[in-house]
Amino acid sequence: MKSTMTYGAILGVILAVSEFLLYVFNILPVGYMQWALIIVTIASYYIGIYFSTKKIRTTVFNGNITYQQGVLTGTLVATFTAVISEFYTYLQNTVLDPNYITRFVEAQKAWYLTLNNQLAKAMIDNAIKTLDEELKNYNALNDFYNNIFIFIFLGFILSLITSAYLKRKTASTNANEELHSQI
Repeated sequence: MKSTMTYGAILGVILAVSEFLLYVFNILPVGYMQWALIIVTIASYYIGIYFSTKKIRTTVFNGNITYQQGVLTGTLVATFTAVISEFYTYLQNTVLDPNYITRFVEAQKAWYLTLNNQLAKAMIDNAIKTLDEELKNYNALNDFYNNIFIFIFLGFILSLITSAYLKRKTASTNANEELHSQI
């Protein structure tokens, strides 16, 4: 548990710092940049879970880890990461910059309007109407809980993948299991 907390904290702080840098440089991830940020976040989660599970496999499990232990380890790392990074996001959106969501929605609407030649006007109007509705119903605490759930689920899915690569049993472990099953 301590190792998963440590690696989850490290990854969570890295994600929080990257979000803080976006805030400091006043970069709003709208349009295609929003998709790029999502891809980078997923890649960061994958890399963090992979290397954390690999390190924990070596230090805690003496080089042997089952698929189930790997999934649990990766999911715990993702859980601690999600709580820390989303706690920062909540603080940013409520204390540091309470107008962040409004600014983000306005920037996203402006980006949609630049797509006049590429999308039908009805699609753009519908997207802007949806953004206005989301802004009207925005609740930072609900967003906090929803994002934690989403990132834990993402971490679970990524842990399923990384554990397939990282599971390992030594020959002596296999021999002991075979002997135990015969008894």
